[in-house]
Amino acid sequence: MKKNDKYNTLEELYREAHLLVYKYISDFTKDGHVADDISSMIWLKVTESPSQYLIMEKTHLHNYLRRMVENTFMDQYRASKRQQSKFEKVCDNFFSSRSVEEDYILQENLNDLENARQSLSKEEQKLLYLRFDEELSARTIAMQLGISEGAVRVTQHRILVKLKKKMNEMK
Repeated sequence: MKKNDKYNTLEELYREAHLLVYKYISDFTKDGHVADDISSMIWLKVTESPSQYLIMEKTHLHNYLRRMVENTFMDQYRASKRQQSKFEKVCDNFFSSRSVEEDYILQENLNDLENARQSLSKEEQKLLYLRFDEELSARTIAMQLGISEGAVRVTQHRILVKLKKKMNEMK
């Protein structure tokens, strides 16, 4: 292979590199379904901006694809761990030994919190959802919303103060 060798078309790139990607994924996981999913994600990313990949030399592109596989695999692994952690929290709450009275008070507080949350704007609800339900960092939320990390933290603090005030008014 020549040093300046590049792929001419996306089809040629896929035809020559799809096995490389799939085999590299298989090094991380022995699960064929996971390998298929990650392979699909990689090729979807490539098709979103093919010119970015077609200008690379083949050796550089192959290394880049390997790095994409590693990063995508780690993202999927972390996401599955977060989901597992959420499930474990729910199970712990469900099977914990609380009294009927404690359960009633907890449910009442959750209902009050939900009512208070409904009084928030859609933007405020979205920020809380991303932060606490999706468990995203302030930095990640800032990138998604196109605002600064500090703005996310300040807004989050103000929303929580607003919720607390609203819940106190309900009692």
